[in-house]
Amino acid sequence: MFPAFVQFLKSDESTKAEKQAALEAELSALDSHLSQNGPFLKGANISAGDLALAPKLYHLQIALRELKVREARQLVAALMSAGLPSFALHRGGVAGKPALWPVANRRAC
Repeated sequence: MFPAFVQFLKSDESTKAEKQAALEAELSALDSHLSQNGPFLKGANISAGDLALAPKLYHLQIALRELKVREARQLVAALMSAGLPSFALHRGGVAGKPALWPVANRRAC
């Protein structure tokens, strides 16, 4: 999921729609997995993978809001509403304190 997000961020206008579709497909696959096997990645029990996923979803949520990408933002919001990410972020003191760095300042890798 995160590699698809990075590819979307680095895309130019000619490939933006394709990269956005790939990101949305990744988010939909995660949503489908959690719907069928959830509420956590490994089922009923929280795992390290869930705790690693929470900050990534948070970063996606903030970045997609700033980039005004509605469809992918709605998918992330649905994933965040599952409760795990907000729990992990609130306990860590992260929620509500986004640090934004303009997309124009990103480095090309």
